[in-house]
Formats: sequence, C-alpha cells, structure tokens
Amino acid sequence: MDPVKDAEDIENDRKICCELCEILALADEDWIELYGVWAGNEGCEPLAHEEVSLDDIRRELFRFKEGGFYRVKLR
Repeated sequence: MDPVKDAEDIENDRKICCELCEILALADEDWIELYGVWAGNEGCEPLAHEEVSLDDIRRELFRFKEGGFYRVKLR
C-alpha cells in the first residue's frame, strides 16, 4: 500500500463526487437514478440498491458501490 497514492485517490474521488453533485443539482427533478455499469454487464441486475442525497454523496467517506443502483434525492 502506498499512503500517498491512497490519499491522492481519496482526494480525486471527493473531487469527482463534488463535481457530480454540481451537475445533478442542475436537474429540474426531485429524484434521479444512477447506475454503475461496466461494458458487458448492462443486462445484469444491480448488486446494490441505495437511496442517497446530494449531501450523502458529498460526505468524505462516501463511495459508490460497483454495480450499484442509486436513487439520488435532489430536492
């Protein structure tokens, strides 16, 4: 394990989540659905189902789960 690389990855994840929240906040919707899909598994059932808010996504320890289906509360 490389603590410097881990810290960089955590910071990069935070940046991406904050930028995603900025984009999602522009939607004129109360809820939006996000799917974690990899090429080739488009027809597979989600491995996780969660309802989250933009505040949840902005939290430091938040991580999207691989193969997850998320209902995100925008308002």
